[in-house]
Amino acid sequence: MDRRRWLLLALALLLAIPLSGSFELTSPRNVVGIVGQDTILPCTISSTKPLDNPEVQWRKITDGHPEDIYTYRHSGGEPVQKYRGRTSMPGDGFSTGNVSLTLKNVQPADEGMYSCTVTSRDWSAYTTTKLSIAGTGEVFLEILGPQGTGLKLGCRSHGWLPEPTVQWVTEDGQGLFADTEIHQDSRKLFSVWSRVTVTGEEVGKVTCQILNPLVQMEKKTTVRLSGAAFPRLSPFVPAFWTVLTVFLLTLAAGAVPVFQGRSLEANTPRAVESVLLKDLQQLSQQVQTLQEALQEGQESTQRDLELLRTEQQNAQDRTVEALESTRLKEHQELCQQIQSLQQALQNVQDCTQRDLKIFKTDLENQLGRSLEANTTRAVESVQLKDLQQLYQKMQALQKAFQKGQESTQCDLQIIRTDLGKKQDLSELRFYEVFVTLDASTAHPRLGISADGTRVMDTGVSRDLPRNEKRFDSHLFVLAKEGYTSGRHYWEVVVGRRSSWAVGVARESVTRKGPLTLCPKNGFWVIGLADGRDYWAYTDPWTYLSVSGKLQRVGIFLDIPAKQVTFYDVDRRDALFAFSTADGSSQKGKCIPFFSTCPATTNPDPEPLVIV
Repeated sequence: MDRRRWLLLALALLLAIPLSGSFELTSPRNVVGIVGQDTILPCTISSTKPLDNPEVQWRKITDGHPEDIYTYRHSGGEPVQKYRGRTSMPGDGFSTGNVSLTLKNVQPADEGMYSCTVTSRDWSAYTTTKLSIAGTGEVFLEILGPQGTGLKLGCRSHGWLPEPTVQWVTEDGQGLFADTEIHQDSRKLFSVWSRVTVTGEEVGKVTCQILNPLVQMEKKTTVRLSGAAFPRLSPFVPAFWTVLTVFLLTLAAGAVPVFQGRSLEANTPRAVESVLLKDLQQLSQQVQTLQEALQEGQESTQRDLELLRTEQQNAQDRTVEALESTRLKEHQELCQQIQSLQQALQNVQDCTQRDLKIFKTDLENQLGRSLEANTTRAVESVQLKDLQQLYQKMQALQKAFQKGQESTQCDLQIIRTDLGKKQDLSELRFYEVFVTLDASTAHPRLGISADGTRVMDTGVSRDLPRNEKRFDSHLFVLAKEGYTSGRHYWEVVVGRRSSWAVGVARESVTRKGPLTLCPKNGFWVIGLADGRDYWAYTDPWTYLSVSGKLQRVGIFLDIPAKQVTFYDVDRRDALFAFSTADGSSQKGKCIPFFSTCPATTNPDPEPLVIV
């Protein structure tokens, strides 16, 4: 009986001791989140009995230091202030065992180690999960225009993490050599700008593909190229100069001796006439060859213009009607120039033929009068004189053709330059940076939005703590970001404001008291004054000729080139370029600059917006 009592007592004591094996907390070691999407960090409780007064604590561990994120109990849960609106947990977590944390709209800064800790009255467990962030972006392919005998293509994309790999391939899988730039912005996302030149050998499909090495996700875009897309080297130019050079050298070096040799053998006017007619025929054939070369040049120019029209149409957002009207006008002007050149060539040919006929008649008369006296000397003298005149005429022809060719090439270059200028703006977006306003620099009358992307004139000067960074006499504000190297691009929506100024300022500019916007004082700025005129704030001011009203301004800071360039984003035109190598005494970082209007004007509630 006593033995049975002791057995029952021992069994009761064993049942009262909690068994660690009946509780388990699990989570995966690694989780990958995609930028901009919601990500779940799993954490699961396995228990054979209900937990007594349980609590879940989620933390992020950075450099060994834990940061609280979310605390969850039976009574409910709440994230810390920093994570409000960005995190959630299941409401029935303890009954289902699912105490996972959901991170909303994950960003690169969320990457790191996370811990899930569960405690109760008689049990505690801890597990960690590493969150890696991956990002991908859409891939855009652009035709940048002719490059020698090939065609230059561009491929751009933004939003990649980690750093991606880029490859160009042809339809048969052959890789192409590319010039690729990859940059990381302030959000730690990578941008890609890759260029490649393809030739007629790669006719068909050409693909730009970008791979995320973390998740092995690939994005790509393809363009199909036909033979007509590639520029053709006009054969008439080298052909013309070869023919013309040989022709002139023949006339200069060989014509006189030939005529001399023949005149010594020709003892009668009939023999001389035969020689002249033969050489006149040769001259006519040479001039005909030049005309054919010129005609080929005209046709080649038309093909070049047609190609440029096609490129311009593909590259721009303009309407087809406006594009055709502009290019047809340019084409007509070029055709008129070529027709004028052709007419000049024809005139030279006619004049040469007339002069040769006169020469023949005069020579016959002279030979008839003095054949017995001094035939050889007379023929030599007359031929030499007329050959010199002919050589001068051919030199004039060469100059006329050269001038026409230069004019044609100049017009073609203008079209290519215009095309390049339009494309440059899209290329600049590869250098786009995230700009936010620094409220500590803003004049007390300016209001800055919570996200730091808008500034407006409140009309009321607030009583703010004095600091050395704040402008106190002008409605100016600077950005938080400053740059000492590289290339940087941002855009500002100026909207319907009647006054504004945007640009770049040196970090060391004067913040207190009156000052003048000019490069010497460390400001490279353009703006609108009184709703009428646009100015570049040089010293003195430079008037800007603007078509219509500016709505959106692009600013490109090229520190290696020591230049700040402003663009009309809607029309994709350059407005003005400053050189920062102007001897300014101001030093330090180059910082984006913004101003709503002079402090003496009435406030305009419409904000300046960084986009």
